[in-house]
Amino acid sequence: MILGLKKGQTNSGSFQKGEHRSKKTEFRPGLIPHNKGVLASPELRAKNSAGQKKRFEKIKLTGPCVRCDSKTTYVRPNGRAEWYNSENGDVCKKCHSKDYSSRTYQVSTKRKIKLTGPCVRCGSETTTKEKSGYFHWHRGSEGTICRRCYQREHDGKIKSGLCVQCGKTETNGHWLNSVKGQVCPACYRKNRKDLEFPGLCVQCGATKTKNSWCNSLKGRICRKCAGYNRTKKIKIETFTIYSPHKIECVVCGFDDIDGLVLDHIEGKGNIDRKKLGHEGGWGFYQTLKQLGYPPGYQVLCSSHNLIKQIREDDKNI
Repeated sequence: MILGLKKGQTNSGSFQKGEHRSKKTEFRPGLIPHNKGVLASPELRAKNSAGQKKRFEKIKLTGPCVRCDSKTTYVRPNGRAEWYNSENGDVCKKCHSKDYSSRTYQVSTKRKIKLTGPCVRCGSETTTKEKSGYFHWHRGSEGTICRRCYQREHDGKIKSGLCVQCGKTETNGHWLNSVKGQVCPACYRKNRKDLEFPGLCVQCGATKTKNSWCNSLKGRICRKCAGYNRTKKIKIETFTIYSPHKIECVVCGFDDIDGLVLDHIEGKGNIDRKKLGHEGGWGFYQTLKQLGYPPGYQVLCSSHNLIKQIREDDKNI
């Protein structure tokens, strides 16, 4: 008979009907842990900590480094010296960091099988292609399917909900969560410019935006910040051509990109912009880029551009 077990009890931990688990049936005398049903006392915790510290000092690494023969290493604020263990012996913090930064990973040889056409449903040998050259083939229940058949299958699934504008309870597409509530795809297409969607812009901190949110390298941004970033990017590219040394005003040297404008040296900029089909802004900079940045433009600050307009072109032509 095994010590600590009742009559009729097996070593597997099973009990007969009517028996209950207790300290006597679970542990031998003297083997009951200190925290069995009660919290450990401060004296017992101090005793365990002292024992653990003593065991740690037995295996404590002290150096010197087997690679650079250094007898010193990085010391933490609490006074602990950072030595590391290696196959050959103790290693200092500097040598360990070099090994850690130069570590390599084994690339898995198991790669996903690249899907190719034709589509088993419509027989098409082509599908949607991205600018990078990636073809959108999908795995269907019958085999490889094209992008169009995948969207038909996905959009054909009826999803329940409640549109706050038209009152629909079912739709074949995705429900969109606006500020006022769920909106069906049909109402979104009709009123997308007026609908507001909740979220958080990482650039300006806005909690809602119209139409939809945009993705950037830093995170999700609102439509207003997306338009500002797009205009600023083409603006810097254009001003770099017409002010090659430094983007600044040719009169006063003002260099804030938000306060600089593109000026027509000979005046009559309004007529020139109308010929190009733009009133200014992002579309005008894009047209100049397509034309190869023709000469006749200079960079001015807003103040000197207004002064020039009053003195030389008071009729705004």
